Order: sequence, then structure tokens, then C-alpha cells
Amino acid sequence: MNSIGEIFISVPRWKENVVATLNKIVSHSNNNETLLLEPFPSLEENEEGNAEALQSVLGFEIDLDDYIWVLDQGKVNGNPAIANSQKLVKYHSITKEKNITYDLSSVTSANNSFLNDIVLDPLREFAYITDSGLPINPNDPLEPAIIVLNTKTSEAW
Repeated sequence: MNSIGEIFISVPRWKENVVATLNKIVSHSNNNETLLLEPFPSLEENEEGNAEALQSVLGFEIDLDDYIWVLDQGKVNGNPAIANSQKLVKYHSITKEKNITYDLSSVTSANNSFLNDIVLDPLREFAYITDSGLPINPNDPLEPAIIVLNTKTSEAW
């Protein structure tokens, strides 16, 4: 939840027909009885098959400045991630402005990475990302890792 009470939810694209992988919960009626999912930040930013858009989000964090840090696994429907789709994207949760995209392709595998969660260290300007290392092929070994991202320099290891 951000500072004005907006609530966000991820819907990973593990099955077909997921319109948006990152959403804001909104009320559709005056008495708040009907809740709907509104694509965040937009439907276009959730376009499946577009590596610059969000492909399959599981983990995200909202910081004290109302930025939402979105971890994109890149994998859709059990398929390998498309090139450059495994990333961390920083949006302002109120204005919906995209601030920066960190490409994680140099430290992830399209077939074997499963980007799960993120922890932010704003004082030191680092993000710590869990990669469960869950391969698409069940016969391949697990290759879990912790990815460390310097958010100041964009270097990851």
C-alpha cells in the first residue's frame, strides 16, 4: 500500500488470459462493495510479448517515497523469458511515471531463473533479489541465487 492508501497486487502470468500482471485494486461502486483490478501503470505497460513492458510479476515493494519497485520474471505460461524481459522496474505509484528499468539479463537465465522477491536497502542503494532457480525443464537442476543490484550504478551480480 502506498501513502494514500492505494493497494497493489501482482498476478503472475503462469496461465493464459492474464490481462495485466500488475494491478491496483479499485472500487467500482460508491459503497466499495465491488472491487476491480486496474492495470498498473497502464494496460500498455502490461503488454504480453513486449520485453519493455511487464511480463510476469510476482514480487514488488513500495518504498517510503511512494515508488513501486517491480520485479519482472519475464516468464509467461511456463515458457522461457523473452530477451531482456527479466528486469526490475521503478514506477511512481501515484503519478504512474516510470523512473528507471534495471536489466537483469546479465545475471539471470531465461530458462532457469525464477525471480521471486525483492528487498530494498535505500541507505546503501542496493536491492537484493531472490532467484529460486526453478528451471522450466524439471530434469534440470535447481540453481538458486541471491542477486545483488547496485541501484546507483545499475551493476548486478
